[in-house]
Amino acid sequence: MPRALARFALLTLLTVLPATLAAQDAITTDLLDKFVTSYDRERELLVAAEPRIAEIEEKVRKFRECK
Repeated sequence: MPRALARFALLTLLTVLPATLAAQDAITTDLLDKFVTSYDRERELLVAAEPRIAEIEEKVRKFRECK
């Protein structure tokens, strides 16, 4: 699920980015570096959060079973 969200975010960014950059001259390497760095950091945070997400999903599953 997190990968699908990351792909969606990337796809959205890549479709919106050219429109927002139309007012600027070009995509700079600095902008691309920031994007790649941010994307990598987001992936690191998602991996770090996976155990907690799994724990919460398990609690929700148990709650629904009990309900």
